[in-house]
Amino acid sequence: MSSPIKRIIFSILLVVVSLTFVLLILKTRNTSIISGKKRVCPDAWIDNQMPSVKDDKTVNLRQYFVIDGERQEMGDYDLDWIRINCNIKPQTVY
Repeated sequence: MSSPIKRIIFSILLVVVSLTFVLLILKTRNTSIISGKKRVCPDAWIDNQMPSVKDDKTVNLRQYFVIDGERQEMGDYDLDWIRINCNIKPQTVY
C-alpha cells in the first residue's frame, strides 16, 4: 500500500477509536463502579420505619434506594460518594 492510503486508513481508525471512547465516557458518566461499589445518584433514599418484627436479617434492609423506579439495596452503592455528590436525604416512611 502506498503511504497516502496508509495515512487515510490510520486517520479513519483513529477517529473510530476516539468516537468509541467518547461515547463510552458519555454512557457511563453518571454511573461508575469503583472498588465494586456503584456510584450513581438515586431517585430516592427510603428509610422504612414501619413497625415490624425485628431480627438481625431485617435491620439492614430498612433503608434502600429507588433508582429508575426499582428498589436497590444500599450495600451495592458507595454511600460516601452519594452523600457528597448527590442532593438527597433519607425520606422516612411510617
